[in-house]
Amino acid sequence: MLVFLISSCDDEDFTGASNVVPTSPTISITSPGDVPAFVEQDTSFAVVITMSEPQVVDVAVHLTQIGGDMSNGTDFSMPGRVIIPKGETSISTTIDFLFDEEAEQTETLEVQIGDDRTANASITPTTSSFTVLPIKSTSVDFTLSWEFADFEYNGEDICDLIGDLDLTIQNPGDVNMYDTDLLGYQMASLSCPESGTLDVTTMVAGEVYEVWVAIYSGFDAGEAGPQAINVTIDFARGNSEFHGSVVISDVFMSDMAAAGGIFYTLELSGDTLTLVDSDGNTVGEGRVDYETQLKPVSKP
Repeated sequence: MLVFLISSCDDEDFTGASNVVPTSPTISITSPGDVPAFVEQDTSFAVVITMSEPQVVDVAVHLTQIGGDMSNGTDFSMPGRVIIPKGETSISTTIDFLFDEEAEQTETLEVQIGDDRTANASITPTTSSFTVLPIKSTSVDFTLSWEFADFEYNGEDICDLIGDLDLTIQNPGDVNMYDTDLLGYQMASLSCPESGTLDVTTMVAGEVYEVWVAIYSGFDAGEAGPQAINVTIDFARGNSEFHGSVVISDVFMSDMAAAGGIFYTLELSGDTLTLVDSDGNTVGEGRVDYETQLKPVSKP
């Protein structure tokens, strides 16, 4: 005897039980667009990717460099793709520009956001373009200050004993401290401390200049004696690596006024400024044309 067991499809089939309805969502992109040219600096531009409806799977959107001479990871940084997680409708990321110490010319970048690799949603690619300008500023700031190394004179400040300690940057071959000065004698002003700004365009590339420090007037050697003085030279150029502080500890006497003391040499080679001590050690080195002059227009 054959027995046939017949079951209704309505009892066993789960068709229609899911509440997920297949859709065809669209993806919209808010990107920086064509950004006005800006000077090289650390800065970021936002990219926001929005999907019209959530999906039951992750959705990937790709970012691709399609033009320009900038290098990802060196000049700028951005992900190769971003993921809109399942159940979500948006994700954001950034295109980051990186400040570096390399001597560069104007650089460009063109990025495409979205392509046909995106599945489960329709997307219209968009592009953003960037132009990064080299920073051109040629000033370097110097400060000269001083104190006795191991001496106190009736509690008086050293500025009361040394009225004028000067710093000049001399052409090579000068025999007198005040023959020439690339600082324009800014740091020979009877101030304590002294400060001045060097315009690097006054230097001749490849020439080695002498940095002289000397007492010009106001030092009472009879009262203070031949005591060692710590002289500090601070130097800085904006965002450049050319910045630092050096200390000279020496016996400065008022008879140094005529010839001064040559303690450092300064050289401009290409775009790099180098400060070297009397032992040949480099105490400061870096590009000197860094200064933020313009700010980029960042778009959300």
